Amino acid sequence: MQQQLQLEAIEGDIIQANAQQQVLIHQLNILTGRTPSASLDWDPAALPTLPNLPDTGLPAALTERRPDLRQAWLEVESLRQGVVVARADRLPRLTLTASLSTASDHWHNLFDTWAASLLGGI
Repeated sequence: MQQQLQLEAIEGDIIQANAQQQVLIHQLNILTGRTPSASLDWDPAALPTLPNLPDTGLPAALTERRPDLRQAWLEVESLRQGVVVARADRLPRLTLTASLSTASDHWHNLFDTWAASLLGGI
């Protein structure tokens, strides 16, 4: 039963491949200037030679030197940097500041004042 199913699947693939082959022959005949229903009895070496590729114009290096395009590119980069800054502003910040005060009369009170200031800042 499995072999019969595999055989039918392969036969279906052959039918699809033959149909695809006919479509490709039809397209190739049109591209080579023949009638679409012509048979495939040609030599691949007999294909017409294609002309050279058209000139594409100026190299890209010349467009990089144009002042108007350079200004537009720098504006785009500036806007992109603004997006980076805006994304960074969404994140929480941790700032550390330090100060030293000698207003206390005793050295042991300096440490207590410093620790209290640090805890109050956090």
